[in-house]
Parts: sequence; C-alpha cells; structure tokens
Amino acid sequence: MKLVLLSDLHLMWDNPVARLDVVRETQLRKMGYVMEWADRERATVLQAGDFFDTPRSWFLAEQWIAFFKSWGVDIKAIFGQHDTYMYSEATRHATILGALSAAGLVDLLSEEPEIIPTGPGRPIETHVYGASYSQPVPEPDDADALNILVIHAMIVDAKAWPGQEEFWYAPKFLADHPGYDLILCGDLHRRFHFTSAYRHIVNAGCLTRHTADKYNFTYRPGFYVYDTESRAVWLEEVPHEPAERVLSRAHLEAAARTERMLDDFIEAMERVEAGEEQDVSFFDNLVAVARESALSQKAKDLLAEVIDEEVKWK
Repeated sequence: MKLVLLSDLHLMWDNPVARLDVVRETQLRKMGYVMEWADRERATVLQAGDFFDTPRSWFLAEQWIAFFKSWGVDIKAIFGQHDTYMYSEATRHATILGALSAAGLVDLLSEEPEIIPTGPGRPIETHVYGASYSQPVPEPDDADALNILVIHAMIVDAKAWPGQEEFWYAPKFLADHPGYDLILCGDLHRRFHFTSAYRHIVNAGCLTRHTADKYNFTYRPGFYVYDTESRAVWLEEVPHEPAERVLSRAHLEAAARTERMLDDFIEAMERVEAGEEQDVSFFDNLVAVARESALSQKAKDLLAEVIDEEVKWK
C-alpha cells in the first residue's frame, strides 16, 4: 500500500505578494494532480497541518468542499496553527478543516490511532497517529504495528535562521521516538528526508511557493510517497512553472531600497548632531523616502499637508 505524504498546503484565496499568477487556480491544478495520482495508485493521503492558510475563509471552503467531493481519495490530516481560529483548540470544529471533517471528506488524526486496512494476507496493521499544533506526541500502543506519526511542529534539518532556539532537530526527533516507523512533519516549509534502519522522518515542503526567497527559486514542489510493504520513501514532483514565471522579487527590492534610504537619512542626521555636517534637509530626505516607498497617494497627500509644502511626488 502507498501513502502520499503532504506537509504544508496553505490553500488560500488571496495571492501572496510575491506570486504573479492566480494562486488559488494554481493550487487547484496541483491538488488535482495529487488526487489523480493517489486515486490511480489507490493511495491514502496524509497531510501534516496548515491545510489552509486561514481558518475561516468561507469562499475557499465552498471551493474545496466541491473539489474533494469529486474524488474518492482517503485523506487524513491534522491541524496546524493556520487551521486553528485564534489558536484555540475549542474552535477547531468551526473552521474550514473542521467543515471538511464534518462533511466526511477528511479524517482528523489524534492520539488514538487510525487503522488503515492492509488487505488479506498482510498481517502487519498500519496505525496512524496525529499531533496537531501544540499537542504532545502520543506513544504508539502496538509495537507490532507499522506506526506512523503525523505532526505539526518546528522540526528542522537545520536552523531556519541563525538565532533560532525553538525547534527539534529532525534526526534526533526520529531517534527520540523509536516506536514510529515513519514521521511526517509540517510547519517548516522546507523539504527534508532522514532515514535510519528503514525508519524515516520527512517534511514534504510546501506544495505552493509563497515567498521569493533564494530557497524557493530552486525548490521544486512535490510530495513524498511511502510504501508500507517495502518501507521505502521517494519523491514525486508535481507539475509546476519555473520560479521566475510565478515569483517576483519587486516588493523585496523596493523594501530594500527604502531601508537603504532610511539608513542613509539616519546616518546623515547623526552627522549633523555630531557637528560634522550642516547641509541636511529633513524635509528633502523625508520626501525622497516617501517617493520610493509603497505609500498610497492619499498618505502622500496627507504628508504634504502636514509638512505644509506642495510636493510633486512624481
């Protein structure tokens, strides 16, 4: 039996600032490919939280309920923080993921194992446990079963930033939970796969690239597959456009220019205070920064009114 392993989907309605396409249409196409693959292979889909980007986008709910109704694929998932309204476990039923569960389209995993039928002649059962965002890791209760954990937590292959402190290191997490044959992680947005003695810990990454950082310009979206008989893991890429066609760095470059201008202005003012320079105009620098920023025209007009000068913004 094959399992499709998905991490952060972040299904969304509004476009991230970095995307050049209509992201909800792109996500429909990608998920269509995943569902078609799973249906053809009679695979169960496991998803590791942040199924949706926001917990209560009801236009999105209508779209995805109709989508998943059109497939007969078994989907099992957990809650990420983005699936949880106001970070409260008590309101998880009143979210889009909760609605999918109530409609019988997604099974929600918990500390009680979901048993996946393995068919006649296959004595080893597959038990799947879930640890949603902020929940503890359950202990498997049957050492003879093939035990799988789906968890939404900051488990990393390397620090996401130099000062990061709140995380688990993936190989150590695998070693610290020897009762699990497979651990599927969400939350990091970066793909990794570590294996030890036929045991695996994986993060499939995001199915959709959200940010125009260096990682996403080389990242190729896809999902992992786990074979419960051979206990092998492999990657299946999902058809996708080159990053240059769907991601833009324009907003990052504009922010960097604004930050450089502000730094130059602050440095000049410090020189004035130190008596090193007298020929600095606060208003001239303020206008220059405003011209290069993403301020609305209304905000610029208000700024001109406050400084009591007629400013030509263009």
